[in-house]
Amino acid sequence: MAIGTGAGASPDLFGHLDYYNALNSGFTNEDVLAYVNANFSKLSKGPANQPGGGGLYDQIMTGAQTERSAADQNAQRKAEYEAILSSNQTQLDNVQSRFQSQMTALQNSMAQQQQTYQNNLTEMRNTLTAQQNPQKRESVLGVKGASSGSSNTAKLNRQGMQGSFGRTGLRINSLNI
Repeated sequence: MAIGTGAGASPDLFGHLDYYNALNSGFTNEDVLAYVNANFSKLSKGPANQPGGGGLYDQIMTGAQTERSAADQNAQRKAEYEAILSSNQTQLDNVQSRFQSQMTALQNSMAQQQQTYQNNLTEMRNTLTAQQNPQKRESVLGVKGASSGSSNTAKLNRQGMQGSFGRTGLRINSLNI
């Protein structure tokens, strides 16, 4: 549907009813003003409906200015909002980047601790196994190990030797003073 005449009392002139009909049809005040400026001869010839007369033309002009002002304010608010949104997104990206780097450092630290724990656990397990199974120790060739058994000490005493490896140690037998 187009803006036109015929809704009001005169089918040839553009009046208030035509204006309200255009607004109700979805046209803006700027659309109506453009139509009126292109078809100025369709306005009533009375002084009230002429520009500056306070009539229909001035009403349409005021509505168009209000719409332009609102559109300009909306554009300004949108620009401010986008600037704030961009700033917030930058801050959020920085926070997320720091969080990721801290999480990576934490994961690396935990992996290192886990590896150290596993190494210590393996060493303790090996030590405990070696202590529980002394006969499985590796023997060293050419070196006689000292045993703590009392039967070996008794055997050495019967042979006339004292201590391990037949050592008697340093003893002072007598003192002449």
